[in-house]
Order: sequence, then structure tokens, then C-alpha cells
Amino acid sequence: MPDIGRKITALLAAAGLWAYAPACGPSVVTLGARGGGLADGAGAGTAAAVSGASGATAGDGAAPIGQAAAGGAGSGAAAASGAGSQPNIEDDAGVMAPPDASRPATGPEPSRGCGTQPPASDTSVTRNGSTASYIVDLASGYDRNRPYPLVISFRGANVTAAAFRSYFDLPAVVGADGIVVNMDCADGAGSWDLQRDLPLFDALLEKLESTYCIDQRRVFAVGHATGAIFANSLACMRTPVLRGLGSLSGASPIGMCAGQLAVWISQGNAEMSRTLGRADRDFWVQQNQCNANATAPVDPSPCREYADCATGYPVRYCEYDGNLDLPSFAASGVWSFLRSL
Repeated sequence: MPDIGRKITALLAAAGLWAYAPACGPSVVTLGARGGGLADGAGAGTAAAVSGASGATAGDGAAPIGQAAAGGAGSGAAAASGAGSQPNIEDDAGVMAPPDASRPATGPEPSRGCGTQPPASDTSVTRNGSTASYIVDLASGYDRNRPYPLVISFRGANVTAAAFRSYFDLPAVVGADGIVVNMDCADGAGSWDLQRDLPLFDALLEKLESTYCIDQRRVFAVGHATGAIFANSLACMRTPVLRGLGSLSGASPIGMCAGQLAVWISQGNAEMSRTLGRADRDFWVQQNQCNANATAPVDPSPCREYADCATGYPVRYCEYDGNLDLPSFAASGVWSFLRSL
């Protein structure tokens, strides 16, 4: 575990809030419809939170990097101020090239895969000796000449991509309007590790864009619990290739981001990590230069959108009665937001 992970573990253990579930192996549970536990060992979706001057941290199972993230000083503080700094995580994969400044500023940007016949089978990608499996759900009535929005989805700890796909059921909501890919951790691991899984995300995105007809201006990351923590880190480290983020019971990125994304956040008000969800909200409100004191209700209830955000980078926050289980509006809410971008 990296030094920051050891420090976080020690802090949580000292506070009596650390819970551990195996990162790998057979301890994978199957989710029922709109319910079921998300991790074994520590119960159904164990989360831990510590607030104050030391920040806030959570993990809903195992906790290598990507399973723990620093928040602000309490629920009302953003993680940091200003833009231009990268997250405090070593990136062995390098930084993906930003979009070409000579490209048109509006309209879809077709990927290399437009016009090609999609493969009959496409289930895994390999890089740096590790392999990640994934599930592709093409738009119903897929047209190989139409650039589609792409949503890459990341499950929580100790849950298979297939189980999360069934639980979240995002492809059913997206239907004919986009492509949804549910990605798994490298080599079947139970939890996300940023240094291990980031290169695989890069490889997956490259492969998808060369295989399917994707609008490269509308690539989104959506994650739940520890998958949301991983997606938040991606949002900071891959800003040039991502347009928006859906963070479902997540936590703010470690450090600061160099750019902005449109962000949709859902957070239960009954779980221990509520402070982290609010810190996630405050981070992106500040990052996108929104007015933290002005919100308006938006569909679905109880969502609210912040005012005066940077043009094209709204922040929407939905705090519901519940815990780590997804609210009934999660899939429709996040997709309605993303498709509007």
C-alpha cells in the first residue's frame, strides 16, 4: 500500500473506524434488484469517515489507492482552492494528449471506429501484464456511422461488473441514445487501484474508440462507492478526454484538478460517509466556480443544481434518504444529466 494509504489506514484505525474486506479472491457477492450488500466482511457497504483538520476518508470494503480519498475539513469545506495542480497520485501511465486545438469547437467528434463493423465478441483488454474484463452494451439499433455518447461505469468493492450492471441497470435507461461499458478491476481484483487500473482505463478507451462509433466529445465516467472514488480520480487525471462525471456515494479527489467537468452527485444521508459525499460536492462546486450559496431544485427530486457555474460545467447534487444502496432515480437521473451536455 502506498504511503498515503498507510497513513489513512492508521488514522482510521486510531479513530476506531477502519473496516477491512479482502481485496481479491472469492469474496464477491451478487446484488439483488435495488438492494443487497456491496461488500463482504464489513457488512453491506461498510464506510468510514473522519473529519476535521486531517480531512475525511472512506472505504466501502478494501482500501488500496482508489478506495480512500481525502476530503476537506468537515462537510462544508472544499478539498482545496485554485486550479492547475494535479492530484497527489503518481501517474505511471502518463497524461493522455489533450484535444487538438484545431478541431471544431462544437458538434460531435467521430472516433476512429465510426464506419466499422463492431466485433462479435469484445470482453477484455490487457496492458502492463494485467487484464481487465468489461461488458459492452451498444445502443439499441446501433448505427456504426452515428457517433454515440459513451459511459464507462465502475462498480463498488467486491462486486462483479456483471452484478453491478444488473443492479444499476444503466443500459436499460440509455437505450438507443448511447453506449454503456461496465469495467471490472484488473485481474478480477475486488477493489480499484489507481496505479494499476488507470493504464487499463486508457487502453480500454483507446480500444473502444477504435472499435465503435463514439462521440469523443461526450465520454463520461460513472462510479458507485469505491468505483465513484476511482471515477473522481479519473475525472481529475483524464480531464482532456472526459466530459462529465457521475459520482454515486463517492468522495472528492485527492489533491486538486487541472480542469473542469460537469458533475452529477448522489449521496445518502444515513451513511457514515455522508461527510465525504458533501466534501465531494463542495470540491466540484469550487472547481467549477459555482455559487456555493445558490441552488435551484431540478428533476429528479431531491436534486439541486448550483448557480453561476462555469459555462458548460454544471454541478448537480442529490442527497436522498438512505445509505450506500443506490436510490431508485440513480440511473435515470445521472443519464438525464449526462445526455444534456
